Amino acid sequence: MTFGHRSIDKTFILKSLKYAIRLPKRFHKKYIVKDHRFHIPRRIEKRIVRRWLNPKPGEKILDVACGMGGWSRMVTQNEAAYFGLDAAFLNVMKAKKRYPESHFINIRAEQRPFKTGVFNKVFSNCSIEHFQDDLAALHNIHDMLVNGGWLVITADALSQDIIPKKLIKKHKAMYDVVTYYTHESLIKKLEETGFRVLDCKYYLTSGISRFYYALSIRFGIQGWLLYLFPIFYPLVMIADYFSGDKKRGCGVAAIARKWDIHE
Repeated sequence: MTFGHRSIDKTFILKSLKYAIRLPKRFHKKYIVKDHRFHIPRRIEKRIVRRWLNPKPGEKILDVACGMGGWSRMVTQNEAAYFGLDAAFLNVMKAKKRYPESHFINIRAEQRPFKTGVFNKVFSNCSIEHFQDDLAALHNIHDMLVNGGWLVITADALSQDIIPKKLIKKHKAMYDVVTYYTHESLIKKLEETGFRVLDCKYYLTSGISRFYYALSIRFGIQGWLLYLFPIFYPLVMIADYFSGDKKRGCGVAAIARKWDIHE
């Protein structure tokens, strides 16, 4: 009996130690990494998208390249219907499990998943730079919108060598970037696909923003850098507001509208 008790105690201790070792990793994954909540570029992009998108009750809103649906609640909490599409099958399966009240489909943005004139608004956050055929994706988005519908889009804008070329090359390889955009190139592609651009601006425009972005490429966006969020986030916001360079930035955002020629 004593030997049995010792065996049980030993097993319990070993399991407890394994759990204790894994606990910080689980905490990091569940509370720090999840939905990029402490990743500064995503936080800023979400502020821009939320303000421009302005979801309203009864609207149908599509998220192009939705990932695991982390922006679903931003739409549904305003009593609008959220639809998400993503090319990654596992992302869509996880999204369906996490947000059963929303609608998800596994398909590439360059393909035509919905009929013409379905959505009041479409948004795509930092995704278009990964598309093999961005013009095809924008044409599809244009067709899926109702007349007068809105598109809110953000994209990586590292084409101006605002951070070291070595890091840009690493970023492009790590995240399968096909195209980096500028203010002018994004407007041009939107207009080529039938949109009327109402506003387009850079974000992450200060020296501090560029420094943080360079760190996130060098050390990754899911590591220790996230724990510096309370320090870097207010510094980035203040620096961008007072000393940001409006002619360049790490990202570019645009709001555009599908105009009916008969309006």
